[in-house]
Amino acid sequence: MKRLHYSAWSLWYVQTDYAEVDVVVDAQAYLKGKIKSGELHIPDGVSYTLAGCYKNQIRSEKRLMVVLPLALLIIFLILYFQF
Repeated sequence: MKRLHYSAWSLWYVQTDYAEVDVVVDAQAYLKGKIKSGELHIPDGVSYTLAGCYKNQIRSEKRLMVVLPLALLIIFLILYFQF
């Protein structure tokens, strides 16, 4: 089976209070809505992913949701046992 990889760049105007993550979330919702309604047909064996800075931000957000509370807990435990 031959796998082909194509990448496409999307551009948008910079807007105040509108982050790249918001653009990607809106694009995913739009594409899912079009696929669900039948307006957009994706053939079998074809998939799409949205990547880049968005994916890095989501990954770091998940990591921080674990690391930050753990670090704060350790700091408070050290302070508690110290005093």
